[in-house]
Amino acid sequence: MLGFDHTGCDPVLDLLDPVRQFVKQAEQQAREEIAGLRAGIAADEAALGGLRTLRQSLEQASPEPVRTPEQRRAREALAAAAIPFSPLYETLDFAAGLEDAAAGWTEVALTQTGLLDALVVDPARRAEALDVLRQSGCGEGLLLPRGAVVDGSLARVLAADPQHPLAGEAMAALRPGDGSAAGLGVDQWRHGLLEGTAAPAPGARFIGRTARERHRLAEIARLEAEMADIERMIRDKGRRIADLERRTREMDAEWSALEKAPAFAEVEAARHDLRGAEAEVERERERFDKVRRQTEGARALLEQC
Repeated sequence: MLGFDHTGCDPVLDLLDPVRQFVKQAEQQAREEIAGLRAGIAADEAALGGLRTLRQSLEQASPEPVRTPEQRRAREALAAAAIPFSPLYETLDFAAGLEDAAAGWTEVALTQTGLLDALVVDPARRAEALDVLRQSGCGEGLLLPRGAVVDGSLARVLAADPQHPLAGEAMAALRPGDGSAAGLGVDQWRHGLLEGTAAPAPGARFIGRTARERHRLAEIARLEAEMADIERMIRDKGRRIADLERRTREMDAEWSALEKAPAFAEVEAARHDLRGAEAEVERERERFDKVRRQTEGARALLEQC
């Protein structure tokens, strides 16, 4: 067993105490970071689950325009009443030869006017459909079953989807009539009391089966890229957790080995002995001070005599 001179032990121990504190603080910081990383992984996995659900839904159907909760409830009510209906865009395609930019602009204009997703129903059941919507308390727009387009501009750029059973009704509404509800110009649109311009778009997303399929595949690619990014973040966080846990174990092992080292035990014993010696010196000093005071008192009495 190594022998140690007690002189100079305090400086050694004064160095060890900060090391002990550093190890404890590092472990606490690692635990807090691990907890934050695990919470982040849980949030990422929840987001990933939502994206996977969307991805799975795109296997069954094409994306749809953004709809309000009221619109969704209205369509559910019509379906429950077994009334056939379809959004306008599903009944149409673009006229042959129309350029993608013109198709995209037309679709944006129809979106802004509210026509793109307006419902087409069989005229024979139109009154029944309106009753269902009123009774359900839901608001929704139904396409008028008569021509309401200035100079046939919509009918010029749009065509019926020959595979859709309500395409004829949709085109009947878009053919020239005596109304003036909607129209497309070179760079602007008009619908009832509204007039405006539409931002350019690279192509259509909803009108036409080809456009919907292209949009569906693009959405699938976007979702898969987003899911891959989230999965990569989850892996990175998992590796960081593993690294922090490994470093924590290493610090624990190194400190444990240091505490078990003979030299460390000798220093601890020396510190204990040194503290005891210091206490004994203090007691001796107190006794000396007491004797000194008594001697001085006796000397003072003798001088008085």
